Amino acid sequence: MNGISMPRPWQATGLAGQLAQRLDRARRGLRSAVAFVGSVEPRGRPTARAIGVDVVLAVVAAVAMLVMLRTTSTFQPAFVQLGPGRGLRVAASPNLADWREVLLATVSTAPLALRRIWPLTAFWLVLGVAVATPGYRETVITVVVVVVAAYSALAYSRFHGAAMLCLPAAACW
Repeated sequence: MNGISMPRPWQATGLAGQLAQRLDRARRGLRSAVAFVGSVEPRGRPTARAIGVDVVLAVVAAVAMLVMLRTTSTFQPAFVQLGPGRGLRVAASPNLADWREVLLATVSTAPLALRRIWPLTAFWLVLGVAVATPGYRETVITVVVVVVAAYSALAYSRFHGAAMLCLPAAACW
């Protein structure tokens, strides 16, 4: 254009130039964050022996969870408010029905069997069940299962950036 070069947005002076620089920095930062989260690293296939060990770990954790639930009761009696000054106290049973205990122990520990195949999925399933079931978060077995799933998410996942961003969720729990 008539031999006159136009200044680039980041070379502009004044407020417009500062705004353009900040916008450019924000774009670069967002691009690098997306690249970090979406980075994929190659990994080897888990062996049949490793998957067998994971299945045994999940079964042992489920049995330990059942034993823990039988020996300790983490439920508290509830108070249902019926109106001003009126309420009803509902006593919680110390032990759940057998099928519910087995279901809870299975659902909360079964993802450990898949911890080397789909580590992030197993982590989120374990964490979701632990957070969604009140009264069971306080058991030692639940904490151990979440810690093992968190370790597996970081150690075996192809998506290390995403796994590193997911782990603070477990810390907030």
